Amino acid sequence: MRRQYKSTVLSMILLSSVWLINGAHANAIEEMSLEAKTHASDIVVMARVESTVVKCARKSSCANLHVLHWLKGERKDKDVVVLFNGDLAEDNPLCCEAGKSYLLFLRYVGEGYYVSVNGMYGAYSTDGSNAW
Repeated sequence: MRRQYKSTVLSMILLSSVWLINGAHANAIEEMSLEAKTHASDIVVMARVESTVVKCARKSSCANLHVLHWLKGERKDKDVVVLFNGDLAEDNPLCCEAGKSYLLFLRYVGEGYYVSVNGMYGAYSTDGSNAW
């Protein structure tokens, strides 16, 4: 009886460990290649964040960008609004500090807003301050 109990407990611990390890990465996204990001983007720009607004639209914060260079997409004007810090952390770019400049891979989502292609991997600081 005691041996069966130990076996059951060990099995439960093993299954729990596997579940915790795999569950910790359940929402993780993989970084796309630069080619794939470019292909998936409506626009690719180098831009400076002029200002940010907390929780401005769609349960996200907004970054008001001044486009410095258009690398892909139609040049409509020099200002673009990017949604960030939304409900899904995995979808949020590592960007949007006022005064900083970024290379951004963006997809248009309507109503004048863009979001990062490939979430946190869709923005690169051009000020030399990337965390990775």
